[in-house]
Amino acid sequence: MTYNKQLRSCDDDIHSYDIQQLRSYDDDIHSYDKQQLRSCDDDIHSYDIQQLRLCDDDIHSYDIQ
Repeated sequence: MTYNKQLRSCDDDIHSYDIQQLRSYDDDIHSYDKQQLRSCDDDIHSYDIQQLRLCDDDIHSYDIQ
């Protein structure tokens, strides 16, 4: 019985460790992906908008002149 208890507690430790590891690992990947995607997306949009606006401003100022 004591031996069985040992096995069970050992098993519990392994499972809880695995679950924790997996969960934290998964969270890291997701948060990393989201951050990467978001920052990449933000850069692209702000770059596009700036470029477009600058280009547009140049055209308009050229037209006006």
